[in-house]
This record gives sequence, C-alpha cells and structure tokens, in this order.
Amino acid sequence: MKTRQPIHLILLAGLLSLSGCQAARAPSGSTSNPPSASPPSAGAGTSAHGSTASAAPGEADATPLTGSGKPRGKFRTFAPGAGANPAPEPPSEAERLRAPGSTRGSIACGSTRCEAERQACVPKSGEWQCVSVDSEELAGADARHDCDDASDCRQGQICCLSFGTSLEQYLCSARSGKGSTCSLEVCSVGDGAACGNGQVCRDGVCRAPNPGALCAGVKCPPQEPLCLWSDGVARCVPPSEATAPRTDEFSSVLHCSGPRDCGKGERCCGNAIWNASYCQLQCDPANTPQICTKAADCAALPDREKPRCEPVRPEERGERAFPPWLKVCRHQ
Repeated sequence: MKTRQPIHLILLAGLLSLSGCQAARAPSGSTSNPPSASPPSAGAGTSAHGSTASAAPGEADATPLTGSGKPRGKFRTFAPGAGANPAPEPPSEAERLRAPGSTRGSIACGSTRCEAERQACVPKSGEWQCVSVDSEELAGADARHDCDDASDCRQGQICCLSFGTSLEQYLCSARSGKGSTCSLEVCSVGDGAACGNGQVCRDGVCRAPNPGALCAGVKCPPQEPLCLWSDGVARCVPPSEATAPRTDEFSSVLHCSGPRDCGKGERCCGNAIWNASYCQLQCDPANTPQICTKAADCAALPDREKPRCEPVRPEERGERAFPPWLKVCRHQ
C-alpha cells in the first residue's frame, strides 16, 4: 500500500480544537497564522485507510485533522517510567498503515493487524501495538484505534472519529442518535467497507464527491473549494492559498457555509474559536457552533427550546472571525 505524508499537522491542530477557549489573537499589524484549511479527517496515511483530516478533506486536499482539533499522528506515547530518559518519539500514522493483509475485520497496527472487537491499536514505547480492549493500558493512550472502517464494527455501526474526548479515538458507533459522538466516518480503500450516502473515501474519511463552500452567495468550484474571509472580503481559494500567512488576524476559512455544502446526512460545524468550518456527521454542542441557513438545519438539544438560525452578531465579530453573512444555530 502506497503511503503519503500526513496531511494534517494540524487540524485537528488549529482547526477543530476541542478546547472551548478563545485562542489568543496576533497583535495588529503582525502576520498571523491562518486558520487551518483542512477539515477534520481521519488520518495521515495514504488510502483512506490511510489518512485523514486536516486538509480536511482529501476533499480539498487541505490539511486533514481529527474531530478533536488534534492533528492525527501527533500525540504522546506511554511514558516508559519516571526515569530521566525521555519518552521515545511517537510512531507516525504512516507507520501504522504499513500493516499487510486485508482490512476487513482487522485494524492496521504497524507491522501487524489487530483483531476487531477484541483488540485496539495504540502507540506504545515508540511503536504501534495491539492491546486487549479490556486492558487498563487503554486508559493511558492518547490515541486509540478500535477500527479503521465499518467492516470492523457490528451491523448498524460505522467507524467514527469521536468528539466525546479530547483524546484521538476511533470507535465503532451509531452514525447519529442518542449517545453517539460520531464526528466523521473513517474508511479504508481496497477491501474496506464502502462509504454510504453517495460519499467517497478520501484521506481516510467518507466525504462528498464534489466539495465546495457557498462563499457570499457564490458556489466555490472544485479547484478552489474553500471560502476565505479576510480583510472584509470573501473569495474562493485553493487550499494552498487558504493556509498562507496573512496580516488580517480576524480571517476565517470555510469548507462549508451550511449543510447543503456537505454530503448527505452531514452538518456544517464551526471550530471552537470561530475561524473555520467543516462538514461533519455531528457538531459537538458543548464546544463548537453549528452553521445553518435556516432553522430546520439546526439539531435540537435536550431541555432546550426550538433552535433558531441567526446571523453572527456584531459583538461576536469583534472577537471572532466568521463573516457577518454566516448564520449559526442558537439554543435558548
């Protein structure tokens, strides 16, 4: 299997950070780091089995990230002990995907494959290793792969990047519904389970075949699928331009301006600091805004009144970077 360099070094990094905190803004006049041009994605390897998220989409070939806003393949490993020796370098996603053999019912894990439902693949002592799903070691792992496509899960479930924790976890889960924390459906090319809803497996994640955000009323073309809002102007740009340094500290990069820019069954979700949007199966209601075009786009929340779809407020634009024409769901 051919591998490529990990596309997300960070969107999950800057991109979909689960921290609900507002990131510090660059001082006026200084060059600020642009929001990640990639949406959450599954991994940084090659096949969808191998890869992921920031450019968030293989769809836009921007940097892929994980649903937690954490770059896939970049995490701590188990500490070897309290000694003076530093912990070994964490293994890469490309190394995890080297595993030979069929992906059906098994999880790629470096030089071997883990048995689905009985084992999980985790970074340990500088390499990928299979551990029992009942092992206490899983509690100390910053990354956990219980699956790498739906063929590893029970009927009715898919392999999901979960937003239920700040750790990077790929778990079998219902696509949506009560108790589901499924952010993205993870997939593998080759003999892995096919994506549903007419989606294709790109960069390790099931994505709409023709990405493109609505940008101030204009649909962005496939060669320039992202909407860049900077210096008060919205325009369609390729991923390479979206990630270039800019002096405007209140810029944002949109992969979507509403669910119609996404695949069937997906929602358009902002990140925690309101300077990027991505297509996901579900938004994290505790940390990220849901972007909408009408009230019917908004997911209802328990013990809340019927949601409304309203423009970003002037006072919010003073601290955040979403354009004034973008709308977000509000729950009372």
